[in-house]
Parts: sequence; structure tokens; C-alpha cells
Amino acid sequence: MAKLVDSLGQLKLVNLPTTVAELMLEHPGFAIAPMDELRETRRITAMRADDVLHGRKVYLLVPVDKVNSRLTELQMAAIDSLVCSCKGGRTRGGSKVSPDLEANGLDGQSLEDLVKDLSEKCTGLTRQRKRICKVWEPVLEPILEGC
Repeated sequence: MAKLVDSLGQLKLVNLPTTVAELMLEHPGFAIAPMDELRETRRITAMRADDVLHGRKVYLLVPVDKVNSRLTELQMAAIDSLVCSCKGGRTRGGSKVSPDLEANGLDGQSLEDLVKDLSEKCTGLTRQRKRICKVWEPVLEPILEGC
């Protein structure tokens, strides 16, 4: 079984073997991002449609326009705490939560509000990136033919 966290922060268990294409058909307009790569690169990378989900892995369901966007520390902490709370029954082994994150990090917002903020804020970044990118347009010269 693989775990899928949807855009509302709810955990869903997925039976294996399942491909990414099957999940994308169930959730149009969304892409699947592996949580392992998200932790390493802090970028939302989409999986290919023919990739197969692996057991005991966590995957994130994100809107397609958020693919390749970068996550902040606060957003990453919110996603990590959401995934950790979904595991249930496990403890942190005596580790403590940073008081800075508790006091200042979430600013009294719930995790659902933070996930919604993530989806709203990332759209502006992708639009900015599209404006900055210059599209290559070839310069075509007319061909003069002699009769």
C-alpha cells in the first residue's frame, strides 16, 4: 500500500500496483509528486504517467500549475507535520519541536489553511516565471527567386 496526500491534506491509501496515470485520471488537473524527492530538493517534481507507485512510500497530489515550484521552509514543515500526523501511533523518539516554529512559524494557521496558501501563492510564481522567459522566434528572410 502506498499513501497519497491530496490537496486538502487528507490521507488516502492506494492499492498496488497502481500507475500514476490511473491516479491522474481519477484526479484531473493534478500531478503526483514523490515525498522523498520533495524533501531532498524542496521542489515539486511530477512523476511520469507510466511510473508505478511503490509500497510504503508517500506521494503528494498537487495541482499541475504548481509543478517545478519551490517550497519555503514553512510550507515544507507544514507538509512534514501533516504526513507525520497521518502515520499515527508513532512517536518522535523524544525529539522536541522547535519553539520558534510553534510560536512564529504557523502564525496560528491550521495546516489546511497553510496548504491552501501554498496553492494560492505558487500560482503567482509560475506566472512570473512565464513572463521572464523569452521565447525564441527565428528571423526568416524572404527568398528571392530569379525568373
